Amino acid sequence: MAKYKKNFLTNVIYRLDVDDIEELNDNVKLEAVYDDIKDFFPKKNIRNIVENSVNIDTVTNKTVLEQKVLNSLECFSSDERIKVYINKKVICIELKNCYTDLNSFIDFIKVVNKPFYKMKDLVKIRRLGIRYVNQILLEEGSPFNNESFINKNLTTKEMKFFCDDEKSKINRSLSQTNFIYDDYQVIFINGYSNSQFPAKIMKNEYILDIDCFTTFCDLDNIENIIKKMNTDTIAPLFEKSIEDGLRNLMNK
Repeated sequence: MAKYKKNFLTNVIYRLDVDDIEELNDNVKLEAVYDDIKDFFPKKNIRNIVENSVNIDTVTNKTVLEQKVLNSLECFSSDERIKVYINKKVICIELKNCYTDLNSFIDFIKVVNKPFYKMKDLVKIRRLGIRYVNQILLEEGSPFNNESFINKNLTTKEMKFFCDDEKSKINRSLSQTNFIYDDYQVIFINGYSNSQFPAKIMKNEYILDIDCFTTFCDLDNIENIIKKMNTDTIAPLFEKSIEDGLRNLMNK
């Protein structure tokens, strides 16, 4: 995304879904993974979660409840604004209100992925995703009065279709669009999510949520894929969605 002095990115998420890496269901192995990243994420918590699943016994044709223990590592940056979550199925990083630029984001991803190169043969990626959530809260103006900040083609439904009485009763209004590219897919959600839901919309706030994901990747090309998603889709889609009023606000 373009470099601004400030942004409205409340959540930026990197997530790898992998085929079960049974070694990571061992707390000793999770501790070893943590040793590789603890300089960046000094706060740690290893938890045991009980997973419940219902299966059908093919002999008796009865349902059987199975319980399995899923061990997971949670660790945080010193200010707790960056969270890492790892278990045998998922490797995830979430930045909360602290995203600065793509290169810094990729640096964190490199740190977290480093231990997994030691077990590269075990890492079979099912899905790679990155998600940018912009919660744009405007201090000025009444709800829906954002024509100087958000592209009017996105807000026509709320601004033009509904009458004033209907608008005064809205408590959430979201739109979802899905795209399929050659090597990845995109889910674009925009609208008025309303942080005070289910109450009526009272604040001038708008969400731009861009989620890119692919099933075609391995550890060696993650960085290039993320750069492509950001450069070809996330940044252009965000820029198309906003007006100069918001650009000026982000450059103050």
